This record gives sequence, C-alpha cells and structure tokens, in this order.
Amino acid sequence: MRSVHFEVFASNPERMAGFYSSAFGLEFRRDRNDEYALADGTVAGGRQMSARVRPASPQRVTGTPTMHVRSVDRAVRRIAEAGGRLLVPKRAIPGVGFMAYCEDPEGNAFGIFQPDAAAR
Repeated sequence: MRSVHFEVFASNPERMAGFYSSAFGLEFRRDRNDEYALADGTVAGGRQMSARVRPASPQRVTGTPTMHVRSVDRAVRRIAEAGGRLLVPKRAIPGVGFMAYCEDPEGNAFGIFQPDAAAR
C-alpha cells in the first residue's frame, strides 16, 4: 500500500509546507483557504498523492502519515537539514523493508519507509 493522502496541522503552515518540500521534494501551493496543497500530486515514480498543510485547530487532530522513500538514511539526513528530527531509529522489517519515525518542526510525527525485500 502506498500513501495517497496526508494532512498536517501547523501553527505556521507556510513553514511546514517548506519543511515537507525540503525534506521530501514535494511542491506545495497556497490555496484560497490559506492552506497549502500538494501542487500536482505526482511524486517520484509517477505515483499520485494528495497532501495538505492546514492551520492548527483547537481540537488537535493527529495521525501518523508514512512516506515511501528510496533510502531511510538519506531521508533522515534531509529531514534533519530541513529542521525535523529522528524519533525512532531505522529498523528492519524482515522481508519488507526499513522503517523509522521522525518529527517535523511543530511536533507532528511521521514515518518513513524504504521497501526492501532483503531487509533483515
């Protein structure tokens, strides 16, 4: 299964759109609701995905989106460079791939997953 949609709530949506753009190469555009939406929905490999960065609300809605990446190690470096941090180090899911959990600059947790059938 691939991620097809994720939403992130932030007190500074512009900063968060910039973070996800820097960390994952996603391009966001501001819409008429002053939210940020993924520009075209096409990510590496031609997959379609939708994403939104919304202003934070008093009722904090949470979730843990997971991003497919080519390399967990490279993604962790890009995430740190963009202002995020590693929460749970890379671990193997035998026969499936590698997984780690990170946090964006506003404290939203997300997963990164590298498919690899040879993972041990």
